[in-house]
Amino acid sequence: VHDYPLVLVAVAGGENMKDLVDAANDLKSELTLIDDLADILIRGESDEEVLITIDQMKIDAYGLSKQAVYSAISSLSSIFPVGTVKAKGEHLYVSTINGEKSKEKLEESLLNVNGKRFYLKDIASVDVGLADPLQLSHFNSKANISLDIKKTKTGNAIELSKRVREVLVDYNAKYDGKVIFEAYTDTSIWIKNRLNLVSSNIMFGLILVMVALLLTLNIRIWMTSKRTTSCWVAVHLCQS
Repeated sequence: VHDYPLVLVAVAGGENMKDLVDAANDLKSELTLIDDLADILIRGESDEEVLITIDQMKIDAYGLSKQAVYSAISSLSSIFPVGTVKAKGEHLYVSTINGEKSKEKLEESLLNVNGKRFYLKDIASVDVGLADPLQLSHFNSKANISLDIKKTKTGNAIELSKRVREVLVDYNAKYDGKVIFEAYTDTSIWIKNRLNLVSSNIMFGLILVMVALLLTLNIRIWMTSKRTTSCWVAVHLCQS
C-alpha cells in the first residue's frame, strides 16, 4: 500500500455530525468494492459517547456526595474497564467505544452507593450521541470529515482515480445535495503531469532528430548537386 493517499475526499454538509459519519461510512463501503483500493480511512469522525446528567437535588435527597455517585457510575460493568469517564459540572461524559450504548440499558443500571441501592435513571438522565471530533475541518465553509483513500502497489492510479470520481458523482446524486462528496486532492494528476512532461520531452526530442536529419539530408543533396554541376561544367569545357 502506498503511504500517501491516492485521493482525499471531503464529505461535507448534513444536518449534524451523525449525518456526515453515516454518509462517510456509506461511501467507504462502496469504495471497498473497487479492486486495488486499500486502507480507506475516515478522518474527523466521532465515536459514540454517553452523556449522563446528574440531578443534584435527587442525590442530595439520598444524602450522597457527587463524588461517590461518580465513582459508582465509573465502576459499572457496562462502562468499566472499556470506557472512560470525564466529569464536567453536572455532566458525565462516558466514552464507551466497546461498551454499552443502549440508553435504556444504561438507565436500568443498578447502583450501590454507601449501602443505598437505586437505578441510574433515579438520579440522572442518559443520552447517547456523538462526541466532539478530535479533528475539526471545513470544506467550502461547511463542516466536513474526510476519507483518505490509498491504493495497492499494483493499482493503476489514473484508472482508480477515475473510478473513485465516478462513485462520487453517483453519491452526490444519491444524497441530492444534502451531503456533498468531492475530491480535493488527487495524486493521479501529478502522475498525469509527469507522463505529459515525459511525452513532451520525447516529442521535442523526435522533432530535433527530424530537423537534424532534414538538415543533414539537405546538405548532402546540396553537396551532391554542387558536385554534379561542377562535373557538368568540366565536361562542357572539355568538349569546347
